[in-house]
Amino acid sequence: MRVGERGVALLLGTGCTARRAIVEVAGPTIVLVTGIHGDEPAGSLVTDIPTDIQVVGPVNNTGKRRKNGVDLNRHFDGSNSESDRVLSQVLKASPALVITTHEDDEVDSVYAYASPDMAETAKQVLRVVTGDIAAKAHADVTDDGVITGGRQPYAGSLERACEQRGIPYVCVETPKSMPIKERVRIQTAIINGLRQRLVDKR
Repeated sequence: MRVGERGVALLLGTGCTARRAIVEVAGPTIVLVTGIHGDEPAGSLVTDIPTDIQVVGPVNNTGKRRKNGVDLNRHFDGSNSESDRVLSQVLKASPALVITTHEDDEVDSVYAYASPDMAETAKQVLRVVTGDIAAKAHADVTDDGVITGGRQPYAGSLERACEQRGIPYVCVETPKSMPIKERVRIQTAIINGLRQRLVDKR
């Protein structure tokens, strides 16, 4: 592993299984949070991403949506110690962008939730990566596959916690009806595309 001029950054400790070391480089700090729901494995299988993305996850490795009976993505509001630990470590990184990965068992196309400042970037990336973009997700209508200011992100979610703190975010959603290999490919491409556009803006 090549070490950048500024040295090696520590993988954010979450009590999760660390998949790789992280090399600290000059540039925007991006945090990728995977596996908040244990039955949504694609994001945790992503490995072909630049080493300057700081990975937290898989947060929930139980194989079930809930961990110890708790949906961790409804408790990033100070009501659950495990969610609090993950949020604390995300905040310590002072990220320029937080990317979260999820999978949807009700919507059959790709979409994303994004903070308003990331909406155009997310739309550009989705258009490049896939033609299978959702027009609607649950009660929200998408704009080229991206939702901002809709019913979601839900209260207590990591995305809502980022929103409340003014941290840009993109939550990537791939359909569970899609083969796992394709879900991993799409999530990898979206993550890399978001990173590249953020770097290009610097």
